[in-house]
Amino acid sequence: MGIIERYLIRYLFFGCAASAALLLPVFSTFNLMSQLEDVTASGYRWPQALLVVVMTVPRTLVDIGPFIALLGGITGLGLLAKNQQLTAMRSAGLSVCALGRVMLLAGAMAAVISAAVDQWIAAPLQQQALVIKARAQTDLPEGKNTLWARRNNQFVTLRYPDAAGEPFDIEIFIYNPDFTLNRYCYARTATPEKNGFWTLHQLTRKQWRQGQET
Repeated sequence: MGIIERYLIRYLFFGCAASAALLLPVFSTFNLMSQLEDVTASGYRWPQALLVVVMTVPRTLVDIGPFIALLGGITGLGLLAKNQQLTAMRSAGLSVCALGRVMLLAGAMAAVISAAVDQWIAAPLQQQALVIKARAQTDLPEGKNTLWARRNNQFVTLRYPDAAGEPFDIEIFIYNPDFTLNRYCYARTATPEKNGFWTLHQLTRKQWRQGQET
């Protein structure tokens, strides 16, 4: 590879770097706006959303790689043409075919770099970011269903203890052997007793027999 070819590739990659510096903040802002739509008061919060966006920057860079290459090539050649350097190279004997070969070589190098970034940087970081987001979204705050229990054909779910340390919003589902619902009980609060039983308060009970609800 001659001096002119190396000089051209350097300018092309300089143009790609300038294009990446222009496009990456724009697309990262769009990604941040998308992540902020999933932010809640508890669970997935904005610091975690910002961390997810930062960790997915390499993935964004790979995704917009074709646009960066296109704008980078135009920018690099435009700078050479503006400074009359491209004209000087043509006068020195650089043909259009030789210029096209340099462009193809630069594109192949960019493709290899993009594949390496995707394989060893972008993909692992994106996976970790998705894990962080999934864990944050599945961390149930106070007042959400957090406990399920089953005994035979009976299922019980309840919410976090309230300010008094007592469970509330207790739901009991009792099913028939054919998996149809037999009884449903709802209690607003419950008081655990020393003997292992619970006293349910504000209890509502529904039972189904032959399709009739009582």
